Amino acid sequence: MTIKVDLLPTEKKSFGIDPAMIVMFLLIIGAAAAMLLYSQSLNSQIEEQEARIEQINQEIKQIETKLPRVEEMKNRIVSLKREIKMIKSLVHDPLRYANLLQEVAILLPENVFLDSLAIDPRARQVKISGSAAEVAGRLPLATVAQLMRNFNDSAYFRSSTLSSTAETTIEPAETRAFSFTLDINYDEEKAATEPPTGMGQGSVPTEDPEKLRAEQGASAEPTEEGESAPVGEETPAPSATEAPAE
Repeated sequence: MTIKVDLLPTEKKSFGIDPAMIVMFLLIIGAAAAMLLYSQSLNSQIEEQEARIEQINQEIKQIETKLPRVEEMKNRIVSLKREIKMIKSLVHDPLRYANLLQEVAILLPENVFLDSLAIDPRARQVKISGSAAEVAGRLPLATVAQLMRNFNDSAYFRSSTLSSTAETTIEPAETRAFSFTLDINYDEEKAATEPPTGMGQGSVPTEDPEKLRAEQGASAEPTEEGESAPVGEETPAPSATEAPAE
């Protein structure tokens, strides 16, 4: 049996790299680098947003400390606008309000003392508050009732409504009185075109109306000496023992 042995050197095969693998490897490296850069960009944006959020939180805290002052200023602005509107209405129509104020002064009884008076042109209403004192036999509640009749009888005013009343005392000498608040509707046309008339009466009933009429309307009766004697007092007749003068 014959054995053949090949003693010639074998040819080495060369090692080859697949181009597709190179391309894929490069793509992976590029994607990793891009992801790294994008992650760094996101982290930077997150830090910026967190800093912005912190700044906004600080601004919110500062604003919250100023909110009460802001609300106060808003309320003050609303009040000033209301006052400006009222002043403008007074400037453009002074006669109407002057007539209303004069009419109120005419209608007030002597024992009424006002604390406040407000004219609302939008509601066409006058609101007054004050006290009716008990003086010279005039009852406070009767004074308030007379005041309401005075307004109802005036050409300027349509109706008066008693909003509140309460017993109180006023100076001097702790005089007994009743505080009151009246809401009175007025006729703006008549207030602007007609002069104040004061149709109401300032007098008020006393505890005894008959006594008041007797005090105000009674006339004195002449006596024999030509002097006057109060009503209700009779001149004493000469006694039976006295002889008439010759």
